[in-house]
Amino acid sequence: MIRIPEGSAPDFKNKSWTIAAEVTIPQGGANGVLATTGGRYGGWALLMQDGKPGFAYAYSNQPEHKYRVVSDQPLAPGTHIIRVKFEYAGGGIGKAATATLLVDEKQVAQGQIPQTIGVRFSLDETFDVGEDTGTPVLARGVRGQNAVSVHRHAQEICRGSRPVEAQRRRTTPVAPGIGEGHGSRPMIRESLGVGLFKRSSPDRASDRPADPESP
Repeated sequence: MIRIPEGSAPDFKNKSWTIAAEVTIPQGGANGVLATTGGRYGGWALLMQDGKPGFAYAYSNQPEHKYRVVSDQPLAPGTHIIRVKFEYAGGGIGKAATATLLVDEKQVAQGQIPQTIGVRFSLDETFDVGEDTGTPVLARGVRGQNAVSVHRHAQEICRGSRPVEAQRRRTTPVAPGIGEGHGSRPMIRESLGVGLFKRSSPDRASDRPADPESP
């Protein structure tokens, strides 16, 4: 599922949401984009980079507006569920949020995003699953010798707890990053689920900021 226009994709702005991917990591690890919307000038990505799961958020194309929440440990071979919980602080549009990264429902990293996109991520970037067809959220992109081939199955996009769309099975290569070579292709078996929630009384956001991207 790629090149979904922002207006036709789930709305990830000004609300709390969660996204999860079931992946099977091969021996030697894997790198690739699991899901992304927007790109360099504004957007987010759930990804595997240097064998570690991570979440990246770009408020703009400036280095100080790039935020990363990354596990400090690579994933062991086998099947895992990678989830990010995006908890919006509320109080208007474009406010702060806290991103919590979980692996097999155990928290592995957390960070605050001081300001978020409130109106539109991009005019031409899209929502992609298993591949980044536009510009990368991080300038570094997803590097590594391996591209990742993804088998997507039984994907559900949910609004709250009610599924509103089910996607068909499909196999697609995951680009390792703009300008990167494609090497060998280990397999990641992925099932993606998205939940979007509006918070009436949000919890207070964490005071610890996510790590800005190094220039």
